[in-house]
Amino acid sequence: MVLTAQALPTELVEFSDRYPNTWAEYRLNGLLQLEQLEFFAKRGVIVEPSNQDILTRIAKIYEGHPLVLKVIAEDILQEFAGNVSGYWQIYQPEFEQVARELQATRLDETEYNEALDRKVRERIKKSLEQLPADALDLLCRSAVFRRPVPKKFWLAMISDRSSQQQKVAYRVLGDRTLIEKEGTDIRQHNLICSVAYELLKADTVVWTSAERQAADLWLTAYKPSPNAPKLETVRGYLEAFDHYCEIRNWEEARKILLTPLEFFSKVHIPRQLEFWSYYKDGEKSCLKLLNKVTPDTDITCYLMLGNYNFHMSKYSQAIYFYQQSLTIARKVNDFLGEGNALGGLGLTCRRLGDYQQAIEYAQQWLTISRKIGDYRGESNALGGLGLAYHCLGKYQQAIDHTEQSLMIKHSIGDRRGEGNALGNLGLVYHALAKYQQAVNYTQQWLTIAHDISDRRGEGGALCNLGNSQIKLEQYSDALKNLHVALVIFCEICDLAGKAEVLKNLAELHQGLGEVEMARQYCQQALALATELGISLAVECEALQLKIENEK
Repeated sequence: MVLTAQALPTELVEFSDRYPNTWAEYRLNGLLQLEQLEFFAKRGVIVEPSNQDILTRIAKIYEGHPLVLKVIAEDILQEFAGNVSGYWQIYQPEFEQVARELQATRLDETEYNEALDRKVRERIKKSLEQLPADALDLLCRSAVFRRPVPKKFWLAMISDRSSQQQKVAYRVLGDRTLIEKEGTDIRQHNLICSVAYELLKADTVVWTSAERQAADLWLTAYKPSPNAPKLETVRGYLEAFDHYCEIRNWEEARKILLTPLEFFSKVHIPRQLEFWSYYKDGEKSCLKLLNKVTPDTDITCYLMLGNYNFHMSKYSQAIYFYQQSLTIARKVNDFLGEGNALGGLGLTCRRLGDYQQAIEYAQQWLTISRKIGDYRGESNALGGLGLAYHCLGKYQQAIDHTEQSLMIKHSIGDRRGEGNALGNLGLVYHALAKYQQAVNYTQQWLTIAHDISDRRGEGGALCNLGNSQIKLEQYSDALKNLHVALVIFCEICDLAGKAEVLKNLAELHQGLGEVEMARQYCQQALALATELGISLAVECEALQLKIENEK
């Protein structure tokens, strides 16, 4: 539930459009009459018998909307030195006209609410337009920021003014309470920001300049705190990308998003977001860039969208995006892009239980990778073949291909890939009932995943580790590892991983003789696996039958 007395943030508006069946909006009333007068008094307006009726009439017109009352209070204080009667003498005709227009819409609630919102915006707009030129320019230019930023960011938005002019403009906005502090940063109220941005866009040249200036600040002046969450370490790039998208400078946006970064081992931001399991953030950025620049950009964006949807267990969408990437890659003879798309299709087919098709895709990827000398692609294709052979019960072939993949991963310094290969070997040895060897390989995977902050890898390793520990009857350790894995998969929206953990928990409680608990976990795992359409559903059905027989 989100309770707000302001304009809905863009994210919520988008959510309501995308998910109408899970969205409900209820309009709240503003301040009551007594609260309205108290509010004016708290803002510094002297409330006395001679002006109570005026203040009440004004507040009633706007239904006690707190932001409008705040703006009006500041106008009374700043422009009329607190003289309510003087303010009313000038603006009475305007307020009465607003009241008449709103009254005309009273019979239709929706029409009335829309009209009230419109009048609120108009009142705020008129108040803003009365600001001194520098202060108004500062407020409007800073409306391009989508999140709280340091004060220096704001002042830089009017860097063509003297230092003294910047300070005076900022002080005016502070005195009028048109800026809000959030920790050490500052922001605008969402509704103020919306109106100010509308004023800014009236001049295309100034608007474009402000968006560019903001992008440059995010790229050059933004410094995340030492202990900031991972996403904040690339916040500057993501914000600059959004600013360039806003003014449709797609080439600059592409450079920011898809240029490999040195400090991220030469991978671009969408890939790094995938490694960190920030799938929604990556998806949002890639969708913005689709069909805006060049075919090679689309190949990469479609591939990453396929990866995000695969990890979020949205397999039909993943296949669609991989197919799009593959089609474009083949059209422009991009062999690297073709191989990567084939790899994504192979992984998705394996997850869905179509192992022979998965092998065919992986073989095509392997052929292309060897042809163009793509060692990373070759190792990934070998890994994909190993997984498919493991699912088919061809364990020696699985081991051979996975060991080849591991060797290449190690030689090219791909630690993430090395960890995945070790984890895959653990899967094979678990299937061969060599549980201690499986534990050893999986522990190595867990260590690497932890070292490189690979949350998805940590979840997978803990899940597999717990599974092998169940077979070794190390139930306490298994339970702890499986519960941590469950938390991770829930955090990163990996539903397939969650289903796997639930299935393993069912096996654990079965081993402990807790049949009812085992049955409940198994039912949850089966329902989720069936909903996703993944091959795990078959294993869950077999386990469910076994549990019911024991019961």
